[in-house]
Amino acid sequence: MERVNHYSKLFVWRVGDQIRQEVFRLTSRPQFARDIKAQGQADDAVNSICRNIAEGFACETHKDFARYLGYSRRSLNELRDVLRGAMMKGYINAQDLSPIDRRAFHLRRGLNRFIAYLKATPDDNSMTAHGERRRRKTSSLPRRKQSRDRNSKQEPVDER
Repeated sequence: MERVNHYSKLFVWRVGDQIRQEVFRLTSRPQFARDIKAQGQADDAVNSICRNIAEGFACETHKDFARYLGYSRRSLNELRDVLRGAMMKGYINAQDLSPIDRRAFHLRRGLNRFIAYLKATPDDNSMTAHGERRRRKTSSLPRRKQSRDRNSKQEPVDER
């Protein structure tokens, strides 16, 4: 897998962002926008998809990154449920959802595969999950001197 240096170059983030743009187009419609709670739920869920990918990208281990991708997958489920509720209220129709559903299918598959990849590959101790050199943590405490061998300090025992 090719290393990337910014989360916006990841396939899953790009598809999530396409879904976000489409959802914003739908939630800005006057009928949808009047229902502030439904609009807010849809906007929060779709934003969460991309935000969790971006936040996970900054993690230092594959395990942590995979956890954030799981959050994105859950937000995708939440979004789909919010949009179903909006369709039931008549704010949008099935034709409006078609491009989002197609992209959501690809995003879910991409997230599942990316999570599986991250879980299957070991972390490189010198690299972060997204290909940058890991910085060494420096302690503010002074380094301890190595302790001497205890046996060298002991005095000879008189065996009379």
